[in-house]
Amino acid sequence: VCVAQVLDVFNCAVEADAASRQKGVERSLTLRAISSRRIVVDEEESEASPPKPFRNLITDRDGTTNNYCDRYASSVQSAYNAAWLSNFARHCVDNAVFVTAAPLGGRPSAEGLMELSVAPRGLITYTGSKGREYFSDATQQLLESAELPKEQRELVEELHRRLLVLCQQPGNTKFLGIGSGLQRKFGEVTMARNDPAGTVPEPESRRFMGAVRQVKEELDPDGTGLDLHDTGTDMEIFPRVLGGRASFDKGDGVLRLDGKLGLQLSEGPNIVCGDTSSDLPMVIAVLRLMCGDKMVDAWQERLRKEDDPEAVLEEEDTVDDSVKGLSLEEAETRAAEKKSEAERKAQEEEEEEHQARLCASKLAVVFVVSPDSYTKSPKVAEMVRRWCEIAGVN
Repeated sequence: VCVAQVLDVFNCAVEADAASRQKGVERSLTLRAISSRRIVVDEEESEASPPKPFRNLITDRDGTTNNYCDRYASSVQSAYNAAWLSNFARHCVDNAVFVTAAPLGGRPSAEGLMELSVAPRGLITYTGSKGREYFSDATQQLLESAELPKEQRELVEELHRRLLVLCQQPGNTKFLGIGSGLQRKFGEVTMARNDPAGTVPEPESRRFMGAVRQVKEELDPDGTGLDLHDTGTDMEIFPRVLGGRASFDKGDGVLRLDGKLGLQLSEGPNIVCGDTSSDLPMVIAVLRLMCGDKMVDAWQERLRKEDDPEAVLEEEDTVDDSVKGLSLEEAETRAAEKKSEAERKAQEEEEEEHQARLCASKLAVVFVVSPDSYTKSPKVAEMVRRWCEIAGVN
């Protein structure tokens, strides 16, 4: 079965769905059966074929290419969505990669992204757990992009076991069936306390969150091994590393996947898509590969100073101890040398930034920001805009 034929079937399913919901459901089930077969795509393009607009598409799924769903386990990709994304992946990019925080699935009794996607296999690379794990179409295997230390793996497994016991207690079973439910990911556990529709009353949701926190504290009494991030509907619990930061984010996943999959993100052109603050690290990671760590670090520092101007004033007010004990003439000579050195350095940095911005111009960033999400988190859109502006991203 060729990709074009599958897309034609998808289009027929969409038309049938408009005429009859029941027939549409039956056709969607047929599509899923068809797409579950391995489809071999002929990658040999004729010499006359023009280059594709983008080398890589790096995108989030829920809230970006798919609508949010009140229950993750039932958020099966629609036929028309699969058709459009497959068409874009085939004709517009060399590599299409989904980077999602959700579990990848693909294992017995482990529901995840693989089970919810109906697009033909081979066109899109699916990754889960923020890019820690991915499905290789070449080997038809689930692989790891980053190793998880044994002690962290055991900690996550024990956490999942205890949360499962907690959910079996009276009044807690419902949390397995709403929103994300209980998800065991690679290096992380997610526990729902509500869904996007707010099905559970807030007092009850907070009661359950307190119970989950208690489980975490019993397992990690010092608070040095695990961290908990509350999204408002989900509690994401993950191991910590030295320095107190999260052990892995989507930016780390993109950096690992670039090497594992041979994406050549440094070359571009690339397009990165997302919808929340957790997707911004993907943009920064791609910029690091395209523009270099030095320049991205400089941009981060510049943004930090814009956010905290008082700290900048304190840095400028520091006394230069190097001129102490010098005569007036020696001090003036030292000042002239420092000024000359600063001007030379500024000129070099200006040229480096010019080259970096040329590289970044081959990156397009698309973030989905609805009026509702902007009202809840206006800083996300602002931070994405500032990064694109400072780096010269399209």
